[in-house]
Amino acid sequence: MKRILTTFLLLFSSVALVNAQTADEIAEKYVNALGGAAKMKSVKSRKVDITMTTSGIQLPGVIYEDDQNRQKLELTYQGMKIINSYDGTVAWAQNPSAGMAQPTKLTGAQAEAMKPTDFLNEFVNHKSRGMKLELKPEEELSGKSYYRIDLTNPGGKLTKYFFDKETYLVAAKKEMEPSIGQEVTTYFSEYKDFDGVKMPTKISAQVGGMELQGVKVNGVELNVDIPSSVYAFPGN
Repeated sequence: MKRILTTFLLLFSSVALVNAQTADEIAEKYVNALGGAAKMKSVKSRKVDITMTTSGIQLPGVIYEDDQNRQKLELTYQGMKIINSYDGTVAWAQNPSAGMAQPTKLTGAQAEAMKPTDFLNEFVNHKSRGMKLELKPEEELSGKSYYRIDLTNPGGKLTKYFFDKETYLVAAKKEMEPSIGQEVTTYFSEYKDFDGVKMPTKISAQVGGMELQGVKVNGVELNVDIPSSVYAFPGN
C-alpha cells in the first residue's frame, strides 16, 4: 500500500508540474486572447465612446488616445464640457462644475496624474519594454479563483493582475491610488471584439466593495485620424 501511495504521489506531482504555467506563458495566452501581439501593435489610435457613472450620475463622453502618448477625456454634464487632456507635453483640464470654467494648464502632481499609461498593453513584448512579471499563488475574488501576476513597470509601479483561468482575459487589477491613499480594485468584464481586438466594455473601479467609478464602453474605433489639435491646449 505504501509503495502504491508513493507511486501515486509521484505521478500526481509530475502531472502538477506539467500543468504548471509560468507568468510568461499566462501573459502570452492573454495577449493572444485579445487578438495577438501583431494586431495590437498595428493599432495607432483609438476613439472610445463611453458612459461614465460617478456618484450615481451618468456622463456621456469620449476618449481619444494614440501611440504618441496623447490622451483626452471629454465628458458632458448638464450641457457643460468636462475635459482632461495631455498632448504629450502639456496637461490641461476644464471643469466648470468644479470652478474651472476655462481651460487651465496643470502642473506638479496634477500634471503627472494626467499622463497616460502605455498605449500598448503592458503585456505585449513586456520583457523588451522592461516590465517585470511575478507569478503569485492563485487568489480568489468574489468567490472565484484566478491566476495572479504582479507586474512592475520600469518606473517601479506595481499592479496586481487577475486572469480568468479559462479565457485568460484579465478580470481585475489592483493598484495603489496616491490621490486617495488606498488600493483600488478595477474589474473588467463583457469583453467584445472591435476590428480584431478584444476590449472590456464594462469597467468598475472599487474601494472596499464600493464603486467609485463605472464605465460602459458603447463603441470603439481603431486607427482613426485624430488631429493634434484635439489634444492641444486651446490657443496653442
